[in-house]
Amino acid sequence: MRILRCIAAALAAAVMLASCGSEKPKIKSMEYETPVATFVNAFNKGDEDSLEKCFTAAAREEFSQGGEKAVDKLKECIESAAGSTAVLSCKLDDKTQLNEEEIASLKEDYTEKYGKRLDIKKAYSLTVTFRAGVGNKECSGEIVTVKTDSGWCIYGDVITKIELKDKTDSAA
Repeated sequence: MRILRCIAAALAAAVMLASCGSEKPKIKSMEYETPVATFVNAFNKGDEDSLEKCFTAAAREEFSQGGEKAVDKLKECIESAAGSTAVLSCKLDDKTQLNEEEIASLKEDYTEKYGKRLDIKKAYSLTVTFRAGVGNKECSGEIVTVKTDSGWCIYGDVITKIELKDKTDSAA
């Protein structure tokens, strides 16, 4: 019996070692949401670098020329609507994968706006609801996320204003 336990333990160890170094499975269903979640987490932590890395390179460059920090501007907007202790959260309400024609349009718009090309491999249009702290303050809107050579990011300008309103105001 003791020999069988030793053999079983050796086999278990061999199986575990054989799986070491193998690639981790990729989670594909949520990758397009990552920049939005990172954006919210970076805002809540006051992490300017991480917040700006959620966006395309040209959008980051354009924003940095403005001089004002995105985190500070967002914090000011959110605090004026929901108070100084507000913590931002978000919920994905809907998603639509963009087709080749829509992606071509995004590429063209990007080149016109920034004077640079952007190689978009995939893109999603996300309907997202942002909420601040406890209470009825929220804001819904569309955010486009794109997959480029450097990974998933939010397409377009750096978000510098989230207009939070009472849920009861938006329902009317």
